[in-house]
Amino acid sequence: MPKIAYNTNHGKFSLSHEAIMFYAKLANINIVPIKNSEYSYDYYVNGIIDDGHYFYHYNIERTDPFLIETIEQLGDKANCFNSKIKIKYLPEGTKYFINGYGGYETIVTEDDIIWKIA
Repeated sequence: MPKIAYNTNHGKFSLSHEAIMFYAKLANINIVPIKNSEYSYDYYVNGIIDDGHYFYHYNIERTDPFLIETIEQLGDKANCFNSKIKIKYLPEGTKYFINGYGGYETIVTEDDIIWKIA
């Protein structure tokens, strides 16, 4: 049964530093974190700083098996301060999209929509 990660808090889908490092290890991505403020880091792929090879965890596919494992293993520790990530299970082949407003997301399936016919 496919699993989809989504954010249930106003803010944005955002992983904690611990989760990003855990994910990178699982996915075999060599990233180097550079602290840029008290609460945030920039992540460089292969430690390369000057050529713009950033690692953006926001772009990870929400069904990525390494992302799902990271969230399942770390639980609430996977969340950044403004996120509360959950996992939804859907039957294989279910059409869905992630609907977001103010960072708060819901999983919408084909069955959730009341279709009108023109």
